[in-house]
Amino acid sequence: MKATLEFNLPEDDAEHVRSVNASAAWSALYDIESRIRGIIKYGLNEESSYEQELAEIRREINEITALIGSK
Repeated sequence: MKATLEFNLPEDDAEHVRSVNASAAWSALYDIESRIRGIIKYGLNEESSYEQELAEIRREINEITALIGSK
């Protein structure tokens, strides 16, 4: 089975960018979820605080948003 996505560029540019980068965005979200799960299960390491961890997670989310667009 094959699936083909078609876009009318430049009108559908935002949707095209999201489709092209969906795999990278999914991977980044999976990494964030794994990180949160580790914090919940094992707590923080000695060098970290919740504020630092949340700031890092926010940075990663902002990178994803930049990758897939904010529309």
